[in-house]
Amino acid sequence: MASVTSMQEVKDEVKHGVQLIIQSGDMFGGILQAIANISEQVQDLSSATEEMSAGSQEVSASIAEMAHLAKQSSQQSQTIVSHTKEQMYAMEAIDKSVISLSETAEALQSVVGRFKV
Repeated sequence: MASVTSMQEVKDEVKHGVQLIIQSGDMFGGILQAIANISEQVQDLSSATEEMSAGSQEVSASIAEMAHLAKQSSQQSQTIVSHTKEQMYAMEAIDKSVISLSETAEALQSVVGRFKV
């Protein structure tokens, strides 16, 4: 009877061992599923990061283009200021010439007035 009891105990232990193995298999299955989920999330994050990087590059290119346009605009503004100054100096010279011509005309009229016939 001791051998039957021993065999029953061994049978119970084997049954318990089999249950533990099944539970371990289920746990490993859960771990594999969790790893698959994490892997999918990492791939999603990687895709999102690539999209953000592409967007950042586009923004950077736009900023560089705006800086280039601002530089061109500044150069053109400086050219306009330079031309405006030149025109102002020319107008001042013309104004001085008009004043000088007016004075000369008055002087000539005065001289001509002396020779009245």
